[in-house]
Amino acid sequence: MYMAKFKEMAAAYPQALIAQRTLFQASVDYVNAVENLWKAVVPLQGYLLMEGFDAPRSARETIGTAGTGEETTERRP
Repeated sequence: MYMAKFKEMAAAYPQALIAQRTLFQASVDYVNAVENLWKAVVPLQGYLLMEGFDAPRSARETIGTAGTGEETTERRP
């Protein structure tokens, strides 16, 4: 906004520079906040992993228990 006014000769150049600096600082702060967010999310996702290295269930196990509310615990090769 200040840059447009400066181009129209309606605002002083220092005000335009301050506004631009504020915009850039806000952008840097946003990127830092997103970085910190993901630094917190990744460990939390690690806590949610359960049996992540087990073999996936076969289609029969999944289809056989669909809608019954019960889950089979036996593993078939």
